[in-house]
Amino acid sequence: NKPPTCIDGKQNGTEAGIDCGGSCEAACFFQANDIVVRWTKAFRVADGLYNAVAYTENQNASTGVKSISYEFKLYDADNIFIVRRTGRTFIGPNSRAPIFEAGINTGNRVPARAAFTFLEEPTWVQADARTEKLPITIIDTRLADESNAPRLEATFKNDSIYRIQNTDIAAILYDKSGNAIAASKTLVERLDPHMSAPLFFTWPAAFGAPVERIEVVPRINIFAIDF
Repeated sequence: NKPPTCIDGKQNGTEAGIDCGGSCEAACFFQANDIVVRWTKAFRVADGLYNAVAYTENQNASTGVKSISYEFKLYDADNIFIVRRTGRTFIGPNSRAPIFEAGINTGNRVPARAAFTFLEEPTWVQADARTEKLPITIIDTRLADESNAPRLEATFKNDSIYRIQNTDIAAILYDKSGNAIAASKTLVERLDPHMSAPLFFTWPAAFGAPVERIEVVPRINIFAIDF
């Protein structure tokens, strides 16, 4: 009698499916809902240079994706393809976060539409339950010089007992209609437990509309934290 494992091709032990669920790291596909892409947009940085953002939501409370490939495609006003950018990312459990690609060169063409697609089916894994209430916050958000060269400052606070590393943090600014009008990104390489780090975001010119709401979102890779 061999003890059950998560690689024996059988549904046994505590598994919810074949080699998934229960005590296995892998989650069964029927235990997870699809990743939702709320919106996708290209933001002008300078002539011929754009940032692309896809705002995603994972509604699964305890399952995520360690790595998945994606692509952005930008199109002009005539819906003619301009440029493609690919990458890989993680998807944390129970999270709403932007996937951000910076510095996309479009030459002398102006994007009017951005499209975002995952290039493979997600491989769902069960996340550590301690990640569900990880005490990571953004505080003291301040926007200055909005009518000239806007500058956004904030503080990234880690009240957990874990070291947070290589965290992308995106800032998204919205107008009164709830439309995203600007976006920027910074990186915090390391933030030790119970410490804070200042954040700075800048734009070279005024926005096209007054800012009514600011969202600063850290993308913490909980699969890289040593629990």
